[in-house]
Amino acid sequence: MATRSANVLPSMPGVPLPSFLFRLRYEAEAATLKSRYNELQNLLSCYTAKTSDAKKFAALVEQYTDITELTESLLHTLIDKIVVHEKEVINGEIVMKVDIYYRFIGRVGDADGEDIRAPKIRRNNKMLIEAGILPAKEA
Repeated sequence: MATRSANVLPSMPGVPLPSFLFRLRYEAEAATLKSRYNELQNLLSCYTAKTSDAKKFAALVEQYTDITELTESLLHTLIDKIVVHEKEVINGEIVMKVDIYYRFIGRVGDADGEDIRAPKIRRNNKMLIEAGILPAKEA
């Protein structure tokens, strides 16, 4: 005697499915579709929030198209926070990582800061050697 299961009674063209098997397949498909719907709704909500935040930031930036100096009000308007990391000496150069978190959009740049580099700054090597930051040059 055959067991009543979806594996034993596959769908065959031209043969109607028993109602219990049809119901099982319907419920399984409905559960899958509901799960996918919820997943897509979450993605859409995240996208909508990010789009809204980007629009808010763009509206703020439009007010400051001709920035000639960095003022306190400008900082408070555009920047949420600035994180300054410990200094490091890499190949004889002092490197200090600075993360700038802008309002509504967060931090800009990659993890290593490679796409946003500070300009070369002159430094006083003698003072850095005396402070022990740079190794002393042997004569």
